[in-house]
Amino acid sequence: YHYSLWSFDEPFKLLDWRAVNYFASLTREVLGPTSIQPGRFQAGSADASPQIAFRADVSRPMWQGSVANGLVDALYLSDQAYRVPRLVQNLGSRMPATLYNYGHTNGIDESNWRTVAWCLDAYLHGFEGVLPWQSIAGPRALTEPMQNALIIDGGDHGLAIASLRLHALREGAQLVELLRLLQASRGWSRNQIAALVHQHLPRDPRIDRPRSPKTPLAAARELEAGDFLQLKLTVLQLLDQASRAGARP
Repeated sequence: YHYSLWSFDEPFKLLDWRAVNYFASLTREVLGPTSIQPGRFQAGSADASPQIAFRADVSRPMWQGSVANGLVDALYLSDQAYRVPRLVQNLGSRMPATLYNYGHTNGIDESNWRTVAWCLDAYLHGFEGVLPWQSIAGPRALTEPMQNALIIDGGDHGLAIASLRLHALREGAQLVELLRLLQASRGWSRNQIAALVHQHLPRDPRIDRPRSPKTPLAAARELEAGDFLQLKLTVLQLLDQASRAGARP
């Protein structure tokens, strides 16, 4: 803030938001009233209109109010959003905007299941995805632990080596997709899905604890692989029941 009157990244002053809104309004002028919401892009669509969404990275949604309503399509919010879940959900529906949670995966000295829990937490709180911090590292990460080394350029050993934490993100995304299918097949709300998840996984509402990511499920003291496995089995059984019921004459 010593080199500019405003900040586009993590805006919190009114002047910041006016700067963001200026470019958002220019995007609206180009797209017109038919802008495409994130998550609704259709590859190969016959629609020749530009498929562009305007994004803003916000750390403090509780200070935003209605300043960007009708202008921003996608909001990337920090873990502070978990402290005010109703405000954030209302924000997303009022703007309207698709919500994503940015943050970081579990520490290298923590269980990788915390990253899986992060994906679940994000979905249960109305987010459509997670975005980790810087994720690329060089060959040195093969022998030295690095927090941001999710994908490693290992040189002769491989140009894109996936870390276990990257596999954990994939596990979390696949588990969320099963929950999406269950929600659609049963007609449940995300709150009902959350009630099912919380039957299997412990949570800790004190998200200021020194663990990462700082979300209710990921902050739990104990995360066991068997709990996640049992949750997946339960979801698969419920999906199978729904499929059988739908196939009956």
